[in-house]
Amino acid sequence: MSQLFPTITPEKYTLSLRPNLETFTFSAEETIAFRTKKASKSLVFHGLEIVVEKAELFIGNTVFVPKISYDKKEHTVTFSFAKPLPAGEKKLCLFYNGLLDEKMKGWYRSEFKHGEEKHVLAVTQFEEIGGRQALVCIDEPAAKAVFDITLIIPQDLVGLSNTLEDEVEEFSDGYKRLHFVPTPRMSTYLLAFVVGKFEHIEKKTKGNILVRAFATPGKKEQLQFALDVACRSLDFYADYFNIAYPLPVLDLIAIPDFDAGAMENWGAVTFRESALLVDEQKSSLTNKQWVALVVAHELAHMWFGNLVTMEWWTHLWLNEGFACYIEYLTIDSLFPKWHMWKQFASMEHNSALALDSLASAHPIEVPITSDKEVKEIFDEISYAKGASVIQMLATYLGPKLFRQGLQKYLKDNAYGNTVTEQLWEAFEAVSHQPIREIMSLWTKKAGYPLLKVVSQKDELHVSQERFFASPIERRKSVATPLWHIPLLISHGEKNKPLLFDKKTQKIPGTGFIKINATESSVVRVVYTKEQYALLEKVLPTLDAVDRMGIVRDAFDSAKAGYASSVDALSFLPYFRHETEYVVWASIAGGLSAIDDMLFESGQEDREKFALFARQLFVPLVKKIGWKERKTDSNEDILLRSLAIANAGKYGDNETITEAKRLFADHVSGKKAIDPNLRGAVFATVAKRGNDATWSEFEMLFQKEQLQQEKSRLMMALCTFAQKNLIEKTLTWSMAKALDFQAEHVRVQDKSVIALFLFSNPDAQQITWEFIETHWDEYTKMFAGTHGFTRLIEGAGDTFSKDLRGKVAAFFKKHPTVELQMTIKQILERIDAHIDWLERDREAIENFLTHGV
Repeated sequence: MSQLFPTITPEKYTLSLRPNLETFTFSAEETIAFRTKKASKSLVFHGLEIVVEKAELFIGNTVFVPKISYDKKEHTVTFSFAKPLPAGEKKLCLFYNGLLDEKMKGWYRSEFKHGEEKHVLAVTQFEEIGGRQALVCIDEPAAKAVFDITLIIPQDLVGLSNTLEDEVEEFSDGYKRLHFVPTPRMSTYLLAFVVGKFEHIEKKTKGNILVRAFATPGKKEQLQFALDVACRSLDFYADYFNIAYPLPVLDLIAIPDFDAGAMENWGAVTFRESALLVDEQKSSLTNKQWVALVVAHELAHMWFGNLVTMEWWTHLWLNEGFACYIEYLTIDSLFPKWHMWKQFASMEHNSALALDSLASAHPIEVPITSDKEVKEIFDEISYAKGASVIQMLATYLGPKLFRQGLQKYLKDNAYGNTVTEQLWEAFEAVSHQPIREIMSLWTKKAGYPLLKVVSQKDELHVSQERFFASPIERRKSVATPLWHIPLLISHGEKNKPLLFDKKTQKIPGTGFIKINATESSVVRVVYTKEQYALLEKVLPTLDAVDRMGIVRDAFDSAKAGYASSVDALSFLPYFRHETEYVVWASIAGGLSAIDDMLFESGQEDREKFALFARQLFVPLVKKIGWKERKTDSNEDILLRSLAIANAGKYGDNETITEAKRLFADHVSGKKAIDPNLRGAVFATVAKRGNDATWSEFEMLFQKEQLQQEKSRLMMALCTFAQKNLIEKTLTWSMAKALDFQAEHVRVQDKSVIALFLFSNPDAQQITWEFIETHWDEYTKMFAGTHGFTRLIEGAGDTFSKDLRGKVAAFFKKHPTVELQMTIKQILERIDAHIDWLERDREAIENFLTHGV
């Protein structure tokens, strides 16, 4: 843990900032009121890319002028004095300058055009350690303080911070001074100030909180959906937690260039445009659900993370895992027809199981020895596994006790910092159950259990061991933890709870018994061939999430070598009458993984597999049709898109023909494609497209203003199969960095392009070689941001030994500290894929040729 806090304990920062949006610099005056624990000749604060022009230290009425030095490696500014200073209260007054760069961290600039006019915004992104780039501070979560902010900006611009302004003074030089109400005690990473041209709409919650939504000019009408969700979510949380929102205002701010999806600055939440703006004519149902979830997630942080903050980054999951869980609870309450808990199981739970199956995965509570290690743990473990563990506990305790536990935790620790044990203590206090004993291993150890089910006469024998995605890693494992698993069991009747805390458990009953009913526990389950054979009769009686879980676990257990891929493929015909989106999404995911594997086997095997897949998806397309019906549920809308996308992917001629017709009408302006089908149609057309098709997609991209639509078009431009068009997409995506005149793709999306291309087997080798060649440009652009991880993590999708060797050799020559964990995970994933290919390819080929 860092040594700066609590050696220095800040109490209040008084900060006046003046950005210059023409020179991309800022100047600042700062007074830090703080206490020191002991006498010292020096004071060390965080500060990076800041030049202090003048510094004075006040102890009472005595003034000391320090010598100033910088340590760029440690991100510190040291103020040294001739004699030791006594412990106690002090004030440090500073005048300094800084830069507004384009790297989407610290205080940075974002540019946009409105008409032909170019505009610049100054935007903050301080999580995790960006605060030190805008102010001299103790930039650690536990170092909470009050922030008194003043902005001096041009009169025609909007200035925003965490609270409402209480003073506005205009000057004759065209500038104005905005003073904001001092904040509550909070961490530096939650501080925000944003300056630029904005329009906004506003509304008050039932609790009389002013909620405002801001966007750059011309986009104000696209803020309405998010504003409504925010108001309803804020009221939901105030009631659910029984704690009022503690600020008088909540601002939602759409930023054109933003590294993450959104950031929960207290009272001034910043978003990517795609996570906040909704165009009722262009945004799909998936887009709207994403906006709703992101808004609910960030607002949950107003309590989990902002009111109560983790003590150190080791406990990041207390912020992110809870927000990831609670967002679904909230949106399920606001939009019950969306059935969000099904999607939680399909998305969050699945992504948690995928990453946490690696030997190189980290625990939920990961030891962080340096704040520079934090970036890599903003991943599916902290978010999705954290959320899944919380869901497991919520199911075990029941809604009443779970809610009481959360309320106690928040009230006992308001405006303070916590560790995981304090959460368990709150739940123990309300439930009188040994929560620490049950839950401790889930957060302190990486991995999760595989439950193996074996029939023995009139009972099942269920054993637990750690699940590994790779048999190679499984063979290295010498011991496996014994988890306490809160579990539900279903045998054609009401689900029965069971605390599975033994190596092997006996469960009475015959026939097919669903282990982990409702998929609420963080486990995988593998059955025998005989038990899978019983599935056809019981499938209609199972809940959709249970059917989804059976499919997912069958495919993933096969990939990991616990079962055969043929077993998973052979029971798919049982699902010919399936109507649920989440089940088909699981089927599609399993088939896609095998299709990617067979890319290494050659065209003949892929064509046989495509025929098998078409036999599943084409009837589904015929059944659900291309046009939305009045009777459609929201899940029908999602299923239609999935069915068409997969029928097109696997080469159904009728689907391809119709997709091309719709695309031609869309490009010509004759008739726009239904937003809910655009992703499926675009992918189908692009996969078989030529140079002219590429140009049509690129033209649509350049004309488009809505970021959600741009993302769909980017995905299409990454779906082409021809080498020259893949190379064209890569070069196009890096135009400015490669000294072209035009900038086509925003910096925030350049790493997304790489991620999309790695999901295309035709593009994997070409993409990696391009990244290698332009590594310096990418490093300059993304070092220190989430985009750096995003840039390379898709390389783990490959089944190629050749590419594996190239990745390993490259990073041996170019070791990158902030990517170490990601690189290990990439190589482990590739090794697991290669092992699966060598193990199951012949059996799959035989199945496709001769059947079971």
